[in-house]
Amino acid sequence: MHQTQMNFDRVAMQRLTDQLAIENLAEQLSTVVDSELTDTATRLAEESATHISVEPFESGSKSGWHVTITIESPSGPLTHHLWRLEGEA
Repeated sequence: MHQTQMNFDRVAMQRLTDQLAIENLAEQLSTVVDSELTDTATRLAEESATHISVEPFESGSKSGWHVTITIESPSGPLTHHLWRLEGEA
């Protein structure tokens, strides 16, 4: 029973660590200028072993970027979505 609790705690701690890593990447990408967003996302993905995709979107008269950050955690994949309006950073 004790071993099961330790395994659960270890997985939960790793999931929290991964969630914080994703939030950190999203925060970094939220401050990058539009012209450097794709290159910065590629560099951060390589450095952090995550998958980051940057897709343009349009909604009415607004356009911007939809950034998806995914990391494989022991308890399953974690995904964070960042929506940026063009010229926001």
